[in-house]
Amino acid sequence: MQIKKYIQTGQYHEEHGILCQDAVGQCEKEGKCAIVGCDGAGTAPYSHIGANELARQLATYLAVNEEQLCSKTESEIARNIADFITEVMENQSKKYNCDQKDLACTVMAVVTNEREHRYLSIHLGDGMILSKKHRQKNYNILSWPRNGVFRNQTYLTTTADLKKYIRIKQGKIEDIETFALISDGVYEYQPDILSVCSKIDKISSGEAILASRDDQLIAVMCA
Repeated sequence: MQIKKYIQTGQYHEEHGILCQDAVGQCEKEGKCAIVGCDGAGTAPYSHIGANELARQLATYLAVNEEQLCSKTESEIARNIADFITEVMENQSKKYNCDQKDLACTVMAVVTNEREHRYLSIHLGDGMILSKKHRQKNYNILSWPRNGVFRNQTYLTTTADLKKYIRIKQGKIEDIETFALISDGVYEYQPDILSVCSKIDKISSGEAILASRDDQLIAVMCA
């Protein structure tokens, strides 16, 4: 599998000297390929650290443990992922002497198993996970964004009873040629799937895209 990623600091962050809070992690191991996108919470002062650390560590965890995870039920997978996320957040809060909420982020992830022709997706919060089949022009939304009561609220790695809000999907790759992860900065609250598809295609073809007010993350895994 080939992975392409695009991360752009949002205009607001550039204007105020704030570091980009979006991060991508990837890992390939023995026929398994994992990509993870994390979008740090804007109100969390160390969310850029939380997003980077979790994206990196979760990608490795998924590639190494894909077979074990896929032998479980979806609720068991969600519990395992929640436990892993909590452990990473706890370790980072101790390392940086901060509250776990200071590291909060959302999570999007896909891991594939080439030999078994299957995928596993993991989603917490907003952002979207998409897929595209061979000879198909546009992407299908595999997992929609999930917000709280208000459009600028969502579920984060520090949300209480985390396992309840982690969405798991499993399936056969069959003729899927591409998976894509995008952060909410790509669509600015209201997903416009045609605009999103256009941006993903530009990244896949090596073109740059303009920054929005928010940070933008697009990570593409293709055969």
